[in-house]
Amino acid sequence: MINMETNKNMQKKELIEMKDFLILWANTSTVRHINYHFTQLGEIVDYLEKIFPEEIDILDADMENLDLLQVTKRLLKSQYKAVAMYITTENIRQSINISELIKEISPTTKIIAYGTLSVLLPNFFEKTKIDAIYTNGDQEKAIENYFKYIINNDFEILSGIKLIQNGKLIDTKEGEYIDFNELGFSNLEKLPVANYFKVKNKKRIIITISRGCPYTCPHCLVQMTEGHKDRRRNINKLKEYLNKIFNEYKYVKFFSPDFTLDKQYVIEICEMLIKNFHGIEWECTTRMNFLDDENMLKKMSNAGCKQISLGIETINEKELAYIGKKYDVDNLEETIKRVQKYNIKIKACIMLGIPGQSRESIIKTFSFLDRLQVEIRPTIYTPYQHMDKNMTIDEIESYNRKLFRSEVEGVTHLELLKLVYEPKKFKEILDVKK
Repeated sequence: MINMETNKNMQKKELIEMKDFLILWANTSTVRHINYHFTQLGEIVDYLEKIFPEEIDILDADMENLDLLQVTKRLLKSQYKAVAMYITTENIRQSINISELIKEISPTTKIIAYGTLSVLLPNFFEKTKIDAIYTNGDQEKAIENYFKYIINNDFEILSGIKLIQNGKLIDTKEGEYIDFNELGFSNLEKLPVANYFKVKNKKRIIITISRGCPYTCPHCLVQMTEGHKDRRRNINKLKEYLNKIFNEYKYVKFFSPDFTLDKQYVIEICEMLIKNFHGIEWECTTRMNFLDDENMLKKMSNAGCKQISLGIETINEKELAYIGKKYDVDNLEETIKRVQKYNIKIKACIMLGIPGQSRESIIKTFSFLDRLQVEIRPTIYTPYQHMDKNMTIDEIESYNRKLFRSEVEGVTHLELLKLVYEPKKFKEILDVKK
């Protein structure tokens, strides 16, 4: 932690500005998830600004690469009524440090944690300086109601959160889901977008198209924060937003758990893009069994779709069954070729370390996808369901899909890590004979 005497000296040199609300993302120790910076910061602040006359700031310490001292300098300039912190397994350590720092600088400032970690491990936060945690419903709504609670001191307005008082969790009403017509788009003026583009080396804007997923894959956290109902954004609202940004940003990732789940919706989006946004390029994510409609794929291609990410995970049926993934492996090659026929690239999300997985199984999956010229994006199977409240910060940090320790017969952990970061070298890493 920063020495408080240092804080006092710094405070004397800076004029403290009294402010209202701050949305904060602490520095991440490992992987930067650009998608979520657009959605978990940009969309949330856009939504909140439409509700509150009070000013709402963003501090993306992760993308600005600010260490604790630099964050301290920023926080000493302003004193907030409340701070909402997006906390993940990757930034948990820095988030806890910053929450303690906030309370040292401004004891009256209230802090709410949101993100999947507050849902997974609510009891962990009992021993922290955090005052409330998001638990269910849409995060925007939970934060909105908490900020209103701070202003009006009305307990009845709270929903989708747990208060923390005297080291104990206090329940509130079940969380609420927002009508997508009310959901905001990413506020690009407040986000450090130039830093995002440096990380990805491209100008790519992320736009949420849908929330929720009707499927229940045990390794996926979507249902926990977005629910099981597929909710879609109004296409006319999407058109309005694209009109505002299209002159500067022509590459978009449509962020959706299952983009092609609703085929008619996809076709209508494509028709809107073809009519209004010539030259746009975009990508999306979906499931393998939602790509059987050639008319839809042709429309997507004509509308500028360049890539589809698929959660293939493995081509071993026993492993698929273990992770609750249901698709017909026998149809996979046909599906991939069907998509490629329309000049759309496939990025395959692959899972390493599934219990019972072998070296031969990994080689078979990688070789199959390599033969079909599919880009491979591996992560490590991470059993979030095994996390518990007594975990240390070190243990929480270890639950990282790119770093998690997992056993595979005939493959060392170091080799797994190499596969995650350098999948194109899988033949060299696994010494596969050509």
